[in-house]
Amino acid sequence: MDLSDEEEKPKPKKQNVEIPVIEIPDDEPPDAKRIKMMATENELISVKEENQSMQCQIEAYKNEVEIMKGDQNKYSEEKETQIKALQHALVGMQQQLMEAKAKLRKEEEAREAKKSSATDEAESSSTSATTSEKKTEAEIASNGSDIVPPGTESPPPVPVQAAVEPKVTPKVTPKVTPVIVHLNEREALLVGFMSTFLHVHPFGASVEYLWSYLQRLDPTTTSIEIELLLNKFSKIFKQELFGVGATLEKRWKFVGFTTCLGTTKK
Repeated sequence: MDLSDEEEKPKPKKQNVEIPVIEIPDDEPPDAKRIKMMATENELISVKEENQSMQCQIEAYKNEVEIMKGDQNKYSEEKETQIKALQHALVGMQQQLMEAKAKLRKEEEAREAKKSSATDEAESSSTSATTSEKKTEAEIASNGSDIVPPGTESPPPVPVQAAVEPKVTPKVTPKVTPVIVHLNEREALLVGFMSTFLHVHPFGASVEYLWSYLQRLDPTTTSIEIELLLNKFSKIFKQELFGVGATLEKRWKFVGFTTCLGTTKK
């Protein structure tokens, strides 16, 4: 067995890892060396602390972004829910208005039919009275033409009045003409929002309360504009007083369903 061959094989070289070493001249005094090493260590510690601080700030920014995203998603969901609720409320109001109009149309047709039947009855009673009067006059004329003996005077004919039925004048019900109010898109949305808000507040709400609610939906809305719309639609909104003395407060209520269906309390 030849051992010389094994000894001639090259041995693997160890890789040298360069470790940063602070170069300090040998001729410097020990105090200066110690001061430089401490300064270098302090600088490393400060850099490390700054790095940790920046990492904490980054984490805080990430958390803040996540919170903002969650709030934005929640706000969008609330807005979408409110829009859907308003759409359903407007559809329900349109259906109820259509039903109320159909009911009013039927009542008007019934009144017209009743009026026409009353007029026909009055005309027929007047015609029968006139016929009876003519018949009575003819009978009187025939009785007065009888032969009277000479030397006697016939008594004057006694007029007989026919029983004439009094004419019945039918009551004319004034025709109710619906008032058409033209609205632009913004006013229609405000009326819908206010109707929905007051519908879920049966005890009413003040103009300031309505304004604070509508401000979230449309920041350009003013309390004067809201009050003008409330006064403009008196068949949909009604103002009532609540409280006593110093706590007296004016509130607006939604009465669109009762007025459209004709059940308003007098």
